Amino acid sequence: MAASLLKAIPSDPDKLNDFSAYLSGNHCLENLQFIQDASRYRDCYTETVGASQSPWVSVRCDYDYLRALWEDLLENYILPNGHREVNLPSEVRDRLLGFCSSDLLPHPSELDGAVKIVHELIEDSILPGFLNSHMSPKQSDGGVRGSLKRISCSLRRKISTAFRIRTY
Repeated sequence: MAASLLKAIPSDPDKLNDFSAYLSGNHCLENLQFIQDASRYRDCYTETVGASQSPWVSVRCDYDYLRALWEDLLENYILPNGHREVNLPSEVRDRLLGFCSSDLLPHPSELDGAVKIVHELIEDSILPGFLNSHMSPKQSDGGVRGSLKRISCSLRRKISTAFRIRTY
């Protein structure tokens, strides 16, 4: 039952809302938002950089939007005391902050380490509490820990694709 619940989270709006509410209530919604925004940056970067055949005006608008996405990622999640700062090791944070002084936008793969750390944080620290709060005592007896690994792998694959929202 727990496995089917978490496999369904990204595709079931009600369960996604429950998960988001749980994250919000535990003051860790920024982790999910960071993953969503990093995914949005990756998609936009791929479309903008891959769209070399586009007219200059279109490319410039897309580039400006991409720059805004990157700056939002830094300001909200990476900078110390950011509005939605995520918990990252200093070496990961410092490496990302090194891109602040560059005119070139970093490849989305530069975010991979940070996204992986946030995924692991969700899987290890947040997901078990969410499961426990959404399962009956009978369901939580045995088998839950063994299924957490499978569930989190499924969630890792699905969570980054379930939230790709085009806003431009």
